Amino acid sequence: FGGVGGFGGDGGFGGDGGVGGDGGFGGDGGFGGVGGDGGFGGVGGMAGFGGQGGDGGFGGVGGMAGQGGMGGVGGEGGNPDDPCPVIDARGACVTTIYAIRDTGLFGPNVLVTVEGTVVAVRNAAGLPTNFTIQVPPGDGYMGHNHSGIWVYTGDAIDPVDELIPGQRVRITAFTNDFFGQRQLSRIQALTRIGEGPIPPASIVNAIEVTTGGARAELLEGVLVEVSDVEVFDNNPAPGEGDRGDIYEFVIDEGLRVDDFFYRIVPFPEVGSRFAHLAGVLRFANNLSKLEPRGRGDVDWGPAGLIGLRPDGALIRVGPEMAPTLDDEPFSVHLDGPAPAAGVPVALFSDAPQILTVRPQVIVPAGATSADVPCVGRQPGNVRIRASYGGTDVFGNVRVLAANGLPTRLDVAFDVVQVNPGNEANAILTFDIGMPPGGAFVTFSTDPPRALAGPAQVQVPPGERVFSVPFTPLIPDGDITLTASLVANPAVRGSGLLRVRSRAELLINEIDYDQAGADTIDFVEVLATDRVALADYRLELVNGNGDAVYATFNLGDAALQLDPGDYLVIGTAVLIGALPPGVASMALEAIQNGSPDGVRIVRNIDGGIVDQMSYEGAMSTTEGAPPAVDDIGPGSLSRCPNGQDTNNNSADFALAPNPTAGRQNACP
Repeated sequence: FGGVGGFGGDGGFGGDGGVGGDGGFGGDGGFGGVGGDGGFGGVGGMAGFGGQGGDGGFGGVGGMAGQGGMGGVGGEGGNPDDPCPVIDARGACVTTIYAIRDTGLFGPNVLVTVEGTVVAVRNAAGLPTNFTIQVPPGDGYMGHNHSGIWVYTGDAIDPVDELIPGQRVRITAFTNDFFGQRQLSRIQALTRIGEGPIPPASIVNAIEVTTGGARAELLEGVLVEVSDVEVFDNNPAPGEGDRGDIYEFVIDEGLRVDDFFYRIVPFPEVGSRFAHLAGVLRFANNLSKLEPRGRGDVDWGPAGLIGLRPDGALIRVGPEMAPTLDDEPFSVHLDGPAPAAGVPVALFSDAPQILTVRPQVIVPAGATSADVPCVGRQPGNVRIRASYGGTDVFGNVRVLAANGLPTRLDVAFDVVQVNPGNEANAILTFDIGMPPGGAFVTFSTDPPRALAGPAQVQVPPGERVFSVPFTPLIPDGDITLTASLVANPAVRGSGLLRVRSRAELLINEIDYDQAGADTIDFVEVLATDRVALADYRLELVNGNGDAVYATFNLGDAALQLDPGDYLVIGTAVLIGALPPGVASMALEAIQNGSPDGVRIVRNIDGGIVDQMSYEGAMSTTEGAPPAVDDIGPGSLSRCPNGQDTNNNSADFALAPNPTAGRQNACP
């Protein structure tokens, strides 16, 4: 301990205390001298830096500032607002989940060591790819808010072995913000330190945790539970960066339920109800989602009758069968799985002279639906009633003549535009399915002989929608395809296909990696024709699994581009240096794995307008990938500017200087 300072004179300013000698390592910091009453104490001797380690030096009592000097600097502790009072041997801040989840204390890319209980695990090939941890009650627990966090293992320095919910773990990793999701990534070390109970779910109302809800951010990564909820949509539009079959459904107040850990079987129908539904809250695709972990998180409650579907199903006069519409059988539907004894549903026809129906069907155990066999007696329309548990539901069936032909034909291509030589499918849609024996359809084009394909096809019995492939034979222009029913040529329809030798939008330049910090990432899009940008989106694609990790709706940047105009999607630093008048959109960063890719997609049909990959081949590669990588000051650029041979290797070169929003400076 340093010697006790002398008392300063009353009222006067005390002299500055001398600088104490450096404390020994591991020792407690010395106490600063006590200043005289009333006078401002000396600087307090700085307490010799209080000795590293030990009890943190208490910062030296510090002279009780105002009565004898400011406290000594003492140790390396002493600041109660410091989020990192302890640094471990790896140089990581030893902290808590609460502190990490509080964005005011920690930003991205901070090395931390934290402990928690494993609550949910997503596995691939037997190894965890993502998991969540929470603060267990009794271990510095301060409530559900900010008590959980997501952990990503894909970039760990060592593979992470099997994890089991309930395990206590100590993790050293970097904080990260993955498109709005607070998480830990780049795991440096993971140690299992015990086992214990999984924290109980936070009981919430769906409105609190839906996207933008009052507690959605607070409970991200936390186990939550909602009760007595109904499914309002079982086929919502994919969120930002999502595509294809997403297997999500929407319950009360717009809360999405996803299958990141577990897919609910049977998949819920519109009108299905859950007595209880639990899961970890996850922010992904710019949406808050509930992620059930398994069957234990799903309680359907008692099954009830919710519908007869599809409404307007078709059946021909003839033997007993279930009416159908687009191959979907006419069925009774429950709001949850039937119990072990099944569910008996009574059935009634409003017009048995037109259509008869069995008096009852049984929905078997575990199922949510059962087909309704009927017999068509004569052409007409009939309403069917189903009854169970005091609930009645209704559906309509149309009875067709045994050999009746369609009376309407619509034609549309599965893509609105193709390059010369690329195949497009003409989709023929009839108002009813084909009769026994099927029917023939013939084709013609304007201009004549503009498509390679069949002149006539036979549509099989029962088919209402039929696809026929065609290939354009002209380099540029619009082709009208007309289809006619041979048995009744008045039943006809037409569809338009655009053929363009060059994509209307091109990925013209990309800079995804710079020396040091990547602060000027960008993708440059070049218009080769006048285009309405609302019709297009740009997707950034991870080469590991082809997942879309960012989506940009180009119409948010400008209404249209004229030929030769540029649109740049880049970082804030890059956008600030663009030439005046260049349309732009902001992005955070572009991944620079081996490989990754980018593509432009047409919104109306999902057709790929242009795409490329870098640092290897993947789904977005056109031809072969570029022969060079962008790992320094340059950029991958189309050379000459705007060249498009549909081969990334031939089209892209490494330009020495990026030229975002300007003509490429080719080597």
